Amino acid sequence: MIDQNLKAEMQFLLDDAFEHRSSRRTLMQRALAIGGAAGLAYVFPRAVLGQGATPAASPAASPVAGSAQTGLHIPDTDGDLAENQVLRLAITEPRDMDPGVSTGYDELAIFFNIFDGLTGVDMLTGEVVPRCAESWEINADATQYTFKIRQDLKWSNGESLNAHDFEYSWKRVMNPDTMSKYRPAMHVIKNGPAIDSETDPMDFNELGVKASDDYTLVVDMEGPTPFFPLLTSTWTYAPVPQKVVEDKAEAWAEAENIVSNGPFKMTEWNHDQNIVLELNEHYYGEKPTITRGEYTIFPDDSTQQYISFENDELDIASPEGSDLERALADAEAAKNIHTFAQSNCRFITCDAKTAPTDNADFRRAIYAAIDRDTIANTILKQQFVPALNVVPSDIPGNNPDATNPVGPDAAKAALAASGVDTSNFTLEYSYRVDSTTKLVAEYIEQRIPEVLGFKVKLNPIEAAAWSDYVNSRHEQPFNTKYGSWGSDFADPSNWHNQNFVSQSDHYYLSWKNEEYDALCAKAVGEPDVEKRNELYRQAEVILVNDAAYIPVYRSLAFEAVKPYVVNLHMQPILAYVHLRYPKIAAH
Repeated sequence: MIDQNLKAEMQFLLDDAFEHRSSRRTLMQRALAIGGAAGLAYVFPRAVLGQGATPAASPAASPVAGSAQTGLHIPDTDGDLAENQVLRLAITEPRDMDPGVSTGYDELAIFFNIFDGLTGVDMLTGEVVPRCAESWEINADATQYTFKIRQDLKWSNGESLNAHDFEYSWKRVMNPDTMSKYRPAMHVIKNGPAIDSETDPMDFNELGVKASDDYTLVVDMEGPTPFFPLLTSTWTYAPVPQKVVEDKAEAWAEAENIVSNGPFKMTEWNHDQNIVLELNEHYYGEKPTITRGEYTIFPDDSTQQYISFENDELDIASPEGSDLERALADAEAAKNIHTFAQSNCRFITCDAKTAPTDNADFRRAIYAAIDRDTIANTILKQQFVPALNVVPSDIPGNNPDATNPVGPDAAKAALAASGVDTSNFTLEYSYRVDSTTKLVAEYIEQRIPEVLGFKVKLNPIEAAAWSDYVNSRHEQPFNTKYGSWGSDFADPSNWHNQNFVSQSDHYYLSWKNEEYDALCAKAVGEPDVEKRNELYRQAEVILVNDAAYIPVYRSLAFEAVKPYVVNLHMQPILAYVHLRYPKIAAH
């Protein structure tokens, strides 16, 4: 997501994508204000290149922050496999099947199977691995990359693919005529920000990527970018076929026209009905066991897909709400439910420019009054987990000790310290309506008066109007509102620098703490991994203590998987099924 292309769309995209377990991609432009030359660059720790890697190294695999022990990992079988290797899944109608345009909705479930970038992320190990690039070299200060492209690459139509296709595809993203919603993903590359300048923009062909020959791609960066191999695993960096794109225009991504380069190809897309993927016979890599992926398109997959799973129409589904309750209550059905923590946090955001939420002690009173165990375990029926700190445990530099005192006594003490007269005060809490946020809002409406003695007025806002509401908070006052974030990348800068520093202020809180800003600015470019993580740990103490962002709970993933589906692997970030892994056991 993260292209903050329209501020009005940005918050809606963030929350909408969050609800569907996809990472949010609309915010990248705001990160331009954060890191200077590498602006939007969510700088990853050196571990992205390998703990001991030097800038000149050409790693075969590089660890990402999530470990191989996180996510969903169903082992392979030693037994026979089914003759019919077809996997049936659920999806919502994709919004953009063009990887150079998409901000990242459910089409990601398709992209990760029909396109390969220079690199990829191994779902089993969580490592960055070579894909279309067989190797790469980095100069001494990580400002230039030289990728060696495999010489056996072909498009799904059998035509050759080489370094020039990557140069074209990346520059196409920056071409204003493409109307890409994820242009800031390219801002780490030299001249990316200048091409997107609102005044006197540079020509998109000046983007710092060049195919020096058919099998060598040279990339100059805006600044030191040691995490670039991870960025090249994202869909925006996937190659697209120039001849097909230019011949078919926007229709190039329809099933009858699309040409791709991944292990599968899309052979059917009956809009609002289904999508079919079949093996790409021209794929350079190891042939997957699954021969066909069948995706049923649901208008609301959260309430419809599990019933299809129960009716043996799907092999994998993600039950929610009452469907999940019913599944977990049934001992036999519960055997098919696999749970893993997701990399996210849902919180209450406070207007730091308007009384009384401009008062840190008043905000701490709200933090202390919330009983997170009741919310997660009783109201939300153990489908979520309590959160006292903001950054989740799978992100380097997270600080589980960054918490404030909680409970009624602590809440009342903080309110007294604030000096705020609440005798005639009513706190407004705005939230984007869904089944979960409504339950939590109703709890807040009851809990705050009970503990702190002042009333709460709920302001429920339908999804279609939420982005307009959030966008208007940039200028208009509010008390408190719902907020959420889920990791796009396994790095603390994706949380602190992109969202919370005053230069970003993604949630329009007008909160500023100079010490916090300075710690995050220092951390984002720190090359030493442990020093960098320690700076972020210190920053999170300040973030939570000031309580402009009040963490409440985190979501869990619940995947219903038929027992004959084996060798299935999903990571906590961008948890989609990669068809190159699973198999159907004989049953």
